[in-house]
Amino acid sequence: MGNIKNDKIQTTLRLNAAVYAKMVYISKVSRRSFTGQVELLCAACIKKFEAENGPIPESETQSEP
Repeated sequence: MGNIKNDKIQTTLRLNAAVYAKMVYISKVSRRSFTGQVELLCAACIKKFEAENGPIPESETQSEP
């Protein structure tokens, strides 16, 4: 296998225990990893935001939090 560029950042997410348990359940039912489910929800949130407010300028996405 060659070198695969990983452009993902690692972050910590703190959740209420009940929310976490339900997200784990949804992930299993959807046959995704927990991380995959969170990524899917983030992408959906961004898509909805941009549909309602226009694209997020690239200049606003260059810096780390």
